[in-house]
Amino acid sequence: MDAQDYGWWNTLVQWDGKTPWQEYLDLSTSGLGPNALPVPTFNSLGIPEHVQFHTQFRYHHYTKDPTYDVFARLDIPFSDRIAIAMWMVPIEHYNTSDQLRDARRIRQYEANGFSSGDFYFGTYFHVLKEKVNWLDILVSANFKTASGNNLEGGRFTDTPGYFFDATYAKTFTWIRPYFVTGLYVYQTYDGLHFQNDAFLYALGSHFLKGQWEFKTEWAGYIGYLEVGDRPSVLRVEANYKSKSPIIIHGGIQFGLNDLDYTTLSFGVNYIKK
Repeated sequence: MDAQDYGWWNTLVQWDGKTPWQEYLDLSTSGLGPNALPVPTFNSLGIPEHVQFHTQFRYHHYTKDPTYDVFARLDIPFSDRIAIAMWMVPIEHYNTSDQLRDARRIRQYEANGFSSGDFYFGTYFHVLKEKVNWLDILVSANFKTASGNNLEGGRFTDTPGYFFDATYAKTFTWIRPYFVTGLYVYQTYDGLHFQNDAFLYALGSHFLKGQWEFKTEWAGYIGYLEVGDRPSVLRVEANYKSKSPIIIHGGIQFGLNDLDYTTLSFGVNYIKK
């Protein structure tokens, strides 16, 4: 598209005529949509016994940018020690207000429509199985591809990234507290800082009762660029394990810092036995 078509944006950011437009965006959870650089979820229950396919329909509530999406994840165990996972948001619908578009310096004038997200893949290892005096320790390595589209609309970064984490847990009858530490890294367009390195953390617990599992978690990461890159969230989930190979999921996530979205999710987890 001819640069003349972006005259409104050039005026908005006072473009100098040479700096790449990507450098005017803040690649962070406060500068992009809810799926661009999300706070990761963690495998705090260990390696699954069977292949699992999980899908969710989600609504991210923010009056200036209501967003709907479909989330899908596949976990494939190879033993009780190692498994791989793949996940993505194949489709997202958004409707960004003009006010937020300008505040984020988004380059899409009509900032609404559909996008498709990044493809992630990873592997996790059960390093140490819990015993009387030992914690359960699970580590994972995960990679974000630059497959998501619509950087102009502020939806996905069009840059790669990765995160590593270690989860420490202990089961006491019906409660399983855990904590997570790790590293979260993604590439930027900043000529001075080619990537943002962040400390990754989580603290939570599972509550197991019959066919029900409840989970609460406080999680986030702390970037060093200080461009709205220190998101933290509070998650509450409920899962019901029926007699069929289906687990029914419902959850809510509250953005506490550098994330303006409250996310409602509903989905199913199919277990292939």
